Amino acid sequence: MWSIQVKGTFTYGNGSAKCTKSEASAVSYYEYWKLSNKSASKSGNKAIASVTAKLTKNSTVYDTIHKIVTFTCSPDGTFS
Repeated sequence: MWSIQVKGTFTYGNGSAKCTKSEASAVSYYEYWKLSNKSASKSGNKAIASVTAKLTKNSTVYDTIHKIVTFTCSPDGTFS
């Protein structure tokens, strides 16, 4: 159907981690899923991406999904 991905650049050590850059990418694998409002942001030790997906056919919207994904770096360099 569709997917969203977040990429982050982090610095870590000395008991802290910080996201210095965040990028978002999104792709639709089905012509009727239209993606919009794609954005990337960062907050502390998190890289965040979001997108809105609308299932649209013949100008009718049948479903809307707003998805947010978060990538986190811990102070020891572990990602989740």
